[in-house]
Amino acid sequence: MRYGNVANGFKLTALTVALLSLAACGGGGGSSKSKGNPATVNPDLPIDNSGDPVGVPTTPPVNETQFQTLNEAIAGFSIFVQDPVVPSNAWEKCGEPRFSTYTVGERKLNVGFRGDNVFNFAQEERMARIAGLALETTLSNYGFFGTEDGLRSQALPYYVCVKAENSPLNSTEFFAEMGPFDQDKGFYRQAKDQLANSFVERLRTTTDNYDQVYFWFDEGLANYSGDNLLIGSPVTWQNSFAGPDALPNPMTVERLPNDAAGSPSDPNSKFFTLYPYYATVVAYFLSDSGLGLTKEDMANLLQRGVALNNFGAAFTEVSPVDYPTIKAEIVPRVTAWLEQESSTTDLIGLAADKGAVTGVTIQRKPDWQFEPIKGYNIVQQSSGNYSFDSLVYTLDDDNYDLYLTTASGCLKSQVGVTAGKAAPSTEVSGAQSIPCNQIPL
Repeated sequence: MRYGNVANGFKLTALTVALLSLAACGGGGGSSKSKGNPATVNPDLPIDNSGDPVGVPTTPPVNETQFQTLNEAIAGFSIFVQDPVVPSNAWEKCGEPRFSTYTVGERKLNVGFRGDNVFNFAQEERMARIAGLALETTLSNYGFFGTEDGLRSQALPYYVCVKAENSPLNSTEFFAEMGPFDQDKGFYRQAKDQLANSFVERLRTTTDNYDQVYFWFDEGLANYSGDNLLIGSPVTWQNSFAGPDALPNPMTVERLPNDAAGSPSDPNSKFFTLYPYYATVVAYFLSDSGLGLTKEDMANLLQRGVALNNFGAAFTEVSPVDYPTIKAEIVPRVTAWLEQESSTTDLIGLAADKGAVTGVTIQRKPDWQFEPIKGYNIVQQSSGNYSFDSLVYTLDDDNYDLYLTTASGCLKSQVGVTAGKAAPSTEVSGAQSIPCNQIPL
């Protein structure tokens, strides 16, 4: 989720991740040690004195899907303290860091922490490794192995800035507004999101060149890769584009500012409401039962959009359906896709004293890669019986934790998934009462 210079009215929450797009930065070397305090670096960490700020990747990037746990996924990342050769104003754009950067992995991701952090060495080093995994997974998700030179160079190393304080935004930084989250899962998902935005801005020849990459596609890819929060109901999707409060066709939000989407600084606008709709369009593109594009098509589309200075023309090159047609037809196309891929599940036996069901959450396995799956179109069928729609088409056959928010509190039960479909009904009469803050984020 990239706010850039359009979010000046936004309040940032306690921990914010800023990934710098250095495409507009001048070259030249700079010393982070002259700006930070090397004494605050863990003295037990090795120092990388190679003088190479970007490395020479010889192996494909790893992907989160190779691992069951986050600990397993980050265990293989080497970590060093390095005085990196970065554009001389890079640290100023991040703000004064309090120590030299960490470098992570074969691709030498530079990770710096800014402000008066509350993190100890172990937390900082863990977050640096998590950022390294986010970089690798995002490269893998976008099919960029073998074509990374357009993303980074000696003057433009991969770079992450972790902010621990609220601060004003400016046009040189990318921010993620962080809601309640832990330092592991939430940080990882936002790092994937922000790195995706950083890739797009590095590829563009000028900042925010929407001719080259349309805004909805930039954010759709980032949110699909990061949180993967998708609209899981054909009814919800279709109804969102009807009536007096109708959303605009997501594919029409090609540039900012956009009157139909509104401003990110206006809490009453549709700006952020549209983000899962952008991601759902991308999910449709990448589904075998949708448009059938591949990860490699995504990388090619981004690069061709920049080369042609025309994203629509690039899309027509890559896609089996030309851009004007897919843009005009995207709402009914995704509706039909959701009718095929989504599930409707009846909740059976909910005690009457629990009151109305207002929220449904299905926890994924593993639980750290993406946000939990949300239930949509919650409908009371009869006393104690409700139904909801969900999009679980990527889940393996298994039983999954099911969380319900009701008028009187929160409950935990289970729902089965078979062949990409949630069970048509699940018994919740014996659901366990839990504190609502135990519903996963």
